[in-house]
Amino acid sequence: MPIYEYECGECRKKFEHLQRRPGDVPAQCPHCDGRKLKKVLSGFSVAAPAGGHQHEPSSACSSCPHGSCPHSGH
Repeated sequence: MPIYEYECGECRKKFEHLQRRPGDVPAQCPHCDGRKLKKVLSGFSVAAPAGGHQHEPSSACSSCPHGSCPHSGH
């Protein structure tokens, strides 16, 4: 189930909403009961797997501990 972030057009506060099914949108702001809500673009992070490759690939990837960088094509 995705979590979306909304901003109230009346009090300007942001809040998160867990969308349980398609079309499940909040009816009002939990802070002021306002009804002018706008879905906003949220930041997110992605975690690399343990022991995963942590740097951007480059054509001269000699720092890879495995000898050759799997991301450089060598």
